[in-house]
Amino acid sequence: MPILKAAGYLGDTAANKFGRVRQAIAFAGSAGEAVWDALSHPRRARWREVIYVMDNCGTRAVPIVFLICLLVGVVLAYNAGLQLMKLGSEVYLCDSIGVAMVKEFGPLMVAIIATGRSGSAFAAEIGTMKGNDELDALTTFGLEPHRFLSAPKILGMIVVQPVLTLIGSAAGLLGGFLIASLMCKIPVAVYCQRVGDAVTMAHLCEGLVKSMAFAVAIAIIGCLRGAQASGDALGVGRGTTSAMVTGLFWVIILDTLCNFLANVLY
Repeated sequence: MPILKAAGYLGDTAANKFGRVRQAIAFAGSAGEAVWDALSHPRRARWREVIYVMDNCGTRAVPIVFLICLLVGVVLAYNAGLQLMKLGSEVYLCDSIGVAMVKEFGPLMVAIIATGRSGSAFAAEIGTMKGNDELDALTTFGLEPHRFLSAPKILGMIVVQPVLTLIGSAAGLLGGFLIASLMCKIPVAVYCQRVGDAVTMAHLCEGLVKSMAFAVAIAIIGCLRGAQASGDALGVGRGTTSAMVTGLFWVIILDTLCNFLANVLY
């Protein structure tokens, strides 16, 4: 009967989705255990790999982070300035740009860049290793793949993501200053004073906490999608795409949760 076939299809789909969710939770737990083991036993951690991840995902990402966040600050300040100038309140542009970049757009834009740049790279790297049976080789030799692959990536991302967020926020403030000075004729001293008064330590801490949460999610999702990819080139491509899409989805979810939590705490 069609109804029974539909019910069976829904049951199989739900069981498949539940299995994937359970696999993702188990993967995240194993990766977290590997990170905790690396922190509690530093001599057993692969710090050379952590430094490599920090260089590849942090140092080399500075130019693109600075440029994109600078342009985001310009666009935000330009659109806000047009509306505020109609009301004769263009001085409040400094306050809005400062809080928006430090609290929201700085961490979010850096996380989006890291998802497309680092998360996809993690998925492609681990997916290719899986296709070459390197993951099975690690297990055969009695080595934990999470300790050798996932933990260095997570630790490296946790370290560099807040630094990139600070750079991106500063670049956004610089972009806002360009529009404030050129279009709204706001002096440099007034802009710096208004931004310093508007941006509090709570805003800065919120942005940094967000960045670390984003870093953990991006790294775990990238490693997970790489481990789930099939061994052929098509599977690696799908895993890379899935890492980007899933990473962006969870970045937005975490950003929403952090905003609600911050409002409750404040």
